[in-house]
Amino acid sequence: MLVNEIRYENSAHITEEIFIRVWESDETALYGAIRFTHAKDEFGEFFRVQFRPIATQFLAFTYPVRIREKYEHLRNSLQITVCNRTKTAKFGPKGNITANPHGLGIGTYLLSKVIEWAQKSYPDYKVAYGSLSSVDGYGEKGKRRNAFYRNRGFHLSFEDADEAEGHFSADQISQLNARWNKDKIQEFTLNEFVDHLGGTCRDIVEKYERENNVLKYNLEESSKDKKAYKNAALIFFIYFLLSIFFPGVTSWLVSFIR
Repeated sequence: MLVNEIRYENSAHITEEIFIRVWESDETALYGAIRFTHAKDEFGEFFRVQFRPIATQFLAFTYPVRIREKYEHLRNSLQITVCNRTKTAKFGPKGNITANPHGLGIGTYLLSKVIEWAQKSYPDYKVAYGSLSSVDGYGEKGKRRNAFYRNRGFHLSFEDADEAEGHFSADQISQLNARWNKDKIQEFTLNEFVDHLGGTCRDIVEKYERENNVLKYNLEESSKDKKAYKNAALIFFIYFLLSIFFPGVTSWLVSFIR
């Protein structure tokens, strides 16, 4: 690909955040937040979906999961980078598709959301080669991994006889399968999430909101500091030029300020 994937990752902005419930069994559910981020320019486009666990509910009892301060780039994160010049798309991060905990359909859900987004605007684009996770390439894990990709519509190519290491790709994004199990994973807005759990999870949600507000505040303050620094640097540069070419003007400014 010709576009800079890292540049898109760093410039992506949040477009939406929702909540999901993932059934681990008939009596146990995992609740989490889903964040969508996006970046675009004339050369290509970037879209990312991330999952963050919040709480586990067993029967009528809700227990908070250790809440992380932010979404993790290489954990429960799926993204696609599109290059308009080559008409290709690459799944990531770094070509890998991984999710944890395994076996709950979280990886399928994240991948389906990415595929849904890509099929709306780039159905004819080719999927560039991505790396298969060699850690999960042997034995039963390898069979499940390969079935996961094939069920989504990817072509697999291998570098060894055991089919442990290899790549996934697709001729067109339109050939991929964006289905996910909606009986196992349900989506909620924040208000629906709180109403659904009632008071059992209100404290957890409030803690989540406080942490997110602190994170957003830090990002905003950091942005303000950068802007103030740039303005100060510009003023200093203008003053420096004036002092060279118009020394009388700078002397007047100093006396005026005093």
